[in-house]
Amino acid sequence: HKQEQHKKHSIAIMEAMVTQVEASFFNMGLTGQQEDQLLAIMTQSVSEALRHFEEGLEMDDNISRIIDSLGTVSMNAKGL
Repeated sequence: HKQEQHKKHSIAIMEAMVTQVEASFFNMGLTGQQEDQLLAIMTQSVSEALRHFEEGLEMDDNISRIIDSLGTVSMNAKGL
């Protein structure tokens, strides 16, 4: 649950960044093509960052399961 909240917050931060950059385009005097190119770069990077974050969460879950399994094995071995 905490991981899901963290993910949602990360998404909100990145979306706010994209919105701020889009708002600054007018002041920069960029052409439409330049704006589109920057947005494409940002969108791709945000997607990659979120995918990377997801993979990290999956690894954390796997490590937690391994640790739990080792604890169970250890407790069972002590009972022998």
